[in-house]
Amino acid sequence: MRRRQGFTLIELLVVIAIIALLMALLLPAVQKVREAANKMICASNLKQMGIALHHFHLDYNCFPNNLQNYPNYSPFTDLLPYIEQDALFQKYNKTLSPLDPANEPVASRPIKLYLCPSMGLPDVPPPGYASYVCSLGSTYNWSLFPFLEPVYGKPDGVFVNSSKIGFKDVRDGTSHTFYIGETSFSLKDYPAPGQIGGFASWSFAYPITAFASTFNKMNLKQHTTAPITSSGMGAFRSDHPTGCNFLFGDGSVRFLTDTINSDAVPLPLPMGGGMNANAGGALYRALSTRNKGEAVSLD
Repeated sequence: MRRRQGFTLIELLVVIAIIALLMALLLPAVQKVREAANKMICASNLKQMGIALHHFHLDYNCFPNNLQNYPNYSPFTDLLPYIEQDALFQKYNKTLSPLDPANEPVASRPIKLYLCPSMGLPDVPPPGYASYVCSLGSTYNWSLFPFLEPVYGKPDGVFVNSSKIGFKDVRDGTSHTFYIGETSFSLKDYPAPGQIGGFASWSFAYPITAFASTFNKMNLKQHTTAPITSSGMGAFRSDHPTGCNFLFGDGSVRFLTDTINSDAVPLPLPMGGGMNANAGGALYRALSTRNKGEAVSLD
């Protein structure tokens, strides 16, 4: 009877080494394919929000705003009936805070359409965590508060707290103005030094939760308090490599790469605060404003 011969230790080690090498070669390719798919899902989310915005405009002749009861709800709250979430919308009382016990079960719920699959989450995500924010334009985020407009200027984007903005007001062209972009929980040293986080939430109408601006560079992922106006806290950012997805007014979704910052130069900060080394570039800022007359092209 012949004896069965098994693998020697050396042969096993060689096989294991070959498998490990193949995995090392294939893993980056798999990750690239997964990220490409995630980026497409993210773009699809924004596309559906664009359709919702257009339907909202057909009904109200303006975009969602907070003319009454601010900051109890955000533009994303008003879009709920248009993204097949009318049941949640009917349970939300817009005269009460999102933190009110009557609203908390709805306001704290993450909504799939408002989440990018590439976005990582902190250990303790905020209530109603989200991946998308509405554009205030090129002014500092705290210009959202009307009483701070004399300091920071009036928001020049599409979502303005104190007035009804519609397609007729986007004089720079809907294909040249973005309405909604990405955010993430990848902000370094926020909320405290050594931590990484953010505070994006679809239900909280606060300058850094449901809104962002081009006041500072895209994908600026560093928080600072010296001065806080140079922080990436209120900037658009994402967990996609090299850029962010944006919804434009004509319903198109475009991926803007980090090269959008290539023309950035330091600009003066409000209230004589010196120069802002993190200021957004001219093209990037122009794409967020609705009626400043800038001639822009992404071709």
